[in-house]
Amino acid sequence: MRRNPVTTTYICNCRTLGTAMCAAILIMLGVGLPPAQAQTYKVLHNFSGPPSDGGPSDAGLAFDRQGNLYGTTELGGSGTCNGYGCGTVFRMTPQSNGTWTEQVIHNFQGTDGFQIYSPVVLDSQSNVYGTTSQCTSGCYGTVFELTPGAGGTWTESILESFTNLGLDGADPTGGLTFDRGILAGTTSSGGPGRLGNVFGLSGQGYSTFNVLYSFTGDLDATGDGGPVYETLTADSSGNLYGTNTGGYAWPADIFKLTLNNGQWTRTILYQFTDGGNGADPSGGVAIDAAGNLYGTTFDGGPYSYGVAYKLSPNSNGTWTYSVIHAFKGTPDGEDPYAAPIVDAAGNVYGTTPFGGVYGLGRVFKLTPTQHGEWTETALYDFQSSTTGEEPQAGSLLLDSAGNIYGTALGGTHGNGVVFEITP
Repeated sequence: MRRNPVTTTYICNCRTLGTAMCAAILIMLGVGLPPAQAQTYKVLHNFSGPPSDGGPSDAGLAFDRQGNLYGTTELGGSGTCNGYGCGTVFRMTPQSNGTWTEQVIHNFQGTDGFQIYSPVVLDSQSNVYGTTSQCTSGCYGTVFELTPGAGGTWTESILESFTNLGLDGADPTGGLTFDRGILAGTTSSGGPGRLGNVFGLSGQGYSTFNVLYSFTGDLDATGDGGPVYETLTADSSGNLYGTNTGGYAWPADIFKLTLNNGQWTRTILYQFTDGGNGADPSGGVAIDAAGNLYGTTFDGGPYSYGVAYKLSPNSNGTWTYSVIHAFKGTPDGEDPYAAPIVDAAGNVYGTTPFGGVYGLGRVFKLTPTQHGEWTETALYDFQSSTTGEEPQAGSLLLDSAGNIYGTALGGTHGNGVVFEITP
């Protein structure tokens, strides 16, 4: 059991004690349970696993212009990789009666990639783009495109097949980002420094591949680092932002990539050198209209269960880092893994794969106050493995009505779920 380094008192772990026993202990200790949550949680789909629709999903979701949801599964599907399937891309279509219909639009076969950890992105024509981290044909991951056709068919094109030779890199575990005509992504290894690259696909059909930046891990004047496992975020000026996990010789950091005169320059905005301010920034970052960045760390903070943070730009070019919530473990959240999202009002939403009242994870909302403090609201505490647990996938998705969509492990078949939380 993990212990709170400040109080050294472990309250309760519902994963081992069970929901009823944990609730009783919390009440006896005077901790109590949070007030009843007004939001409604609904499972939209239970994944069945191989050889049908795949699962589990380790990634977030994406909308098209018609309101359909798209996502990926790490395993499952009709492929035969390692006996567990090679993964899928799926589409969820809303029905008039409030239900959703799931359709697998692509089954990976291994030669075109497998082990999909990242979400997909869509262009204005509903073409779907994503990455796979491995191949069975000697390559080290792919960038793929799925193009819709007549009769509900989809055609796959491989835009890049990574060789781990020379400059192109290997293991693209993060997703893709549209940035001023470039489809930008990262590899978590390979490249000249063997610590991964930032790459861009451009031109007609995104057919031209270029390395935008290569990580080396050197602690010289450039203060370089790496690797990057998550999806980059672009601002309105075309700058790219991300986090890297650090290594034995360099700290983890939040960075910015800027294009000047045809060259991309990396600037460190914040280094995680003090565990009290958070450690292990496993996800990427979200950005608001004012250019503030928001993210989470898997570890560190005053309770060693991770933090949610805000990084704000100053007029002199510096940035100010602040912890907006320190996670406390059960019955609060624990070990946030994915990047948060931020709405137009400045509220921040995210997940923790552990903690919450039942120890199975939480969906949370952080609301700024007039005094600069932030208030946490538990939107949903996962209660049972059969209805979903441990939402460790990519960022949540928010629609215009305030409904929240995401993926989690567990479910009826144990292969994961797609869920919706309505206000």
